[in-house]
Amino acid sequence: MKVIKRDGREEDFSSNKLKSSIHNACLGAGLDVKKAKEIEKKVSIRIIRGLKSRREVSTMMIVRYIEKELKKINKDYL
Repeated sequence: MKVIKRDGREEDFSSNKLKSSIHNACLGAGLDVKKAKEIEKKVSIRIIRGLKSRREVSTMMIVRYIEKELKKINKDYL
């Protein structure tokens, strides 16, 4: 799968980058490191499954997906 960056560049999808983004979002939402790691694992699996059938995805779509999943877990997020 390809990721379309904000500036239009294409990049191969990286699950490590996804996990890092989720982790940082959790920390930014005030969660502790242990809880952030737990959520990172759950959410990354959901997102990867949800995006599997796509050939390409924008970074903004990934961000929205992360926010949506975090809201399911932490109602106070955003």
